[in-house]
Amino acid sequence: SIYQPFLYMSDFWLLEKDYLALNESLANRRLNLTLSYSIASLMAWSMQAQMTEQWHTQGEWQMTDTQRDSFMMKRLLIDTNPYLLAFSGMFLALHTVFSMLAFKNDIQFWRQNQSMKGLSARSMIVSFVCQLITSLYLLDSRETSRLILFEILLDTTLASWKLKKAVKVELKG
Repeated sequence: SIYQPFLYMSDFWLLEKDYLALNESLANRRLNLTLSYSIASLMAWSMQAQMTEQWHTQGEWQMTDTQRDSFMMKRLLIDTNPYLLAFSGMFLALHTVFSMLAFKNDIQFWRQNQSMKGLSARSMIVSFVCQLITSLYLLDSRETSRLILFEILLDTTLASWKLKKAVKVELKG
């Protein structure tokens, strides 16, 4: 029984700034190759493998630009203070909870509402148009987080439902 450590070659923590485009201008230059090794815990290795597999699956389903998202996530994990990262995670969780509660209460109000007393149909239309423009802009942008995009699209869908419930449109021919 001889101990032979598992050798795993990983480029997981390489960022786009670490890559060098090879072209004709570098043909006569001497390039450095730096290799480093370290011991990885089973948890760290399995987390890397899981994240790599998840990004690969999302890429196959065309859900995201996996390389851009993976670089962004790795930069976030490498460059951000762990305390700030933990605070941001808690803030994001609280924001998500409060947003869902606001959506729930908005739906409850509009389900029970029978009249437009105290409500302005014109302001609802203007608000919906603004939300629609914002949603389309963010949907077109490649920099928008999927979580934010989901929340904005959900809010726009809710606004269209409220508008349909509040404003009766008739077409006369």
